[in-house]
Amino acid sequence: KSLPFHKIVRPFLAYTTNGTVRSQKLFYVNFCTMDDFRFLETILNKDELNNSIVICRYGKIFRGNKINIAEKYGIIGVILYSDPINVALNPNISNLTYPNSIYMPDMGQQRGSALTLSGDPLTPHYPSKDYMFRTPIDNNPHLPKIVAQQIGYKEAREILTQMTGTSVISNWTGGFHQVRYVYGGFLSDNLSIQISSYNTLQIRRIHNVIGTITGHIEPDRYVLIGAHFDAWNFGALDDGSGTVVNHELARVFGLLIGSNWKPRRSLMFCAWAAEEYGIIGSVEFVEEYAKILGSRVVSYINMDNIVKGSQLMVMEMSPLLYDFSIEISKQVKAPYTNETIYEQWIRHNNGEKDIGKKYFTMGLSASSDYAGFNQIVGSSNLGMIYKNQSVNKNLDSNPLYHTQYETFRLVKEFIDPEFQVS
Repeated sequence: KSLPFHKIVRPFLAYTTNGTVRSQKLFYVNFCTMDDFRFLETILNKDELNNSIVICRYGKIFRGNKINIAEKYGIIGVILYSDPINVALNPNISNLTYPNSIYMPDMGQQRGSALTLSGDPLTPHYPSKDYMFRTPIDNNPHLPKIVAQQIGYKEAREILTQMTGTSVISNWTGGFHQVRYVYGGFLSDNLSIQISSYNTLQIRRIHNVIGTITGHIEPDRYVLIGAHFDAWNFGALDDGSGTVVNHELARVFGLLIGSNWKPRRSLMFCAWAAEEYGIIGSVEFVEEYAKILGSRVVSYINMDNIVKGSQLMVMEMSPLLYDFSIEISKQVKAPYTNETIYEQWIRHNNGEKDIGKKYFTMGLSASSDYAGFNQIVGSSNLGMIYKNQSVNKNLDSNPLYHTQYETFRLVKEFIDPEFQVS
């Protein structure tokens, strides 16, 4: 069946400013990292970038940082796109993309937040309660000041073909066939490029949902399990997969409680709001209860986008939980096989038992709901993802991330057909 387009959120980048900008100067800046801009300065005069628009591809760094860096170089507008080298096996063959596979169609656009702060940007480091002072929206240092918009790679191809200038170095090229990637400058035929954004900033009330099973020995010590329930459009993977697992865990533990089992410590099942808008729900919860959580949380287990495939589990964690995770993996059966998760790791590692660097990331970033627990209260935390082994090292593990194509059909036909993972 066709997608219900009346339910689809149109592509935009949350928190970017509204307005219209136009320029005859357009530059391609690879991934819009600081290193990319510094390299471009060796090709161009820095002043040439002033009042120009740049186009760059998703990847390497957070989208909000791309916009923030561009702003520092006097850029007035940023265009982001997912290059086919990262999201499509062959951009010229439409039947190799969704709905026939997991790869992105040429009009697919990754939505997302451009906020470079975790939590409510109007109450940084403090809980966003009615009584709290709020910083003014105007000149807020955490909000982007320039216009930005994402586009599909079909549109990006058309734009790139109109650019003039010197060909880029080899590691700046993407996956378009018969397109010459150039650094840019003035557009051909005296063309200009315009970006119009109609974003509005509003204050909305959000609600986390938290259920607690009280521990019978250490009721004032907490193990938290959480997933965010908001999504960009249908969100079958991000974070429908985590929400489903969170609900199932709560159901199973409820059955255990019915059989007179009790946990040693209190278990808190958390459904976080507004994660996609800057990890707001969980961070504001941590900021409000920081004193209690800092002394009483044993661990937080995060379930965000946890099903991207069914072949292999990878984990990210505080180093303290590494040995624990190894031991647990020897007791848990892997999906679609008779192996344990640990045995599956060993097999994929050609029998070698040194699996730490390959399947474990030590330390956690600020990109999901473990941010507040990790960076504010300092608990030991854990996240996990099931994915497929990539057929190409350049391809993203979830090519349809934050697009309108993250549907139930995607999961049922390509990701987890028997729902053994989720």
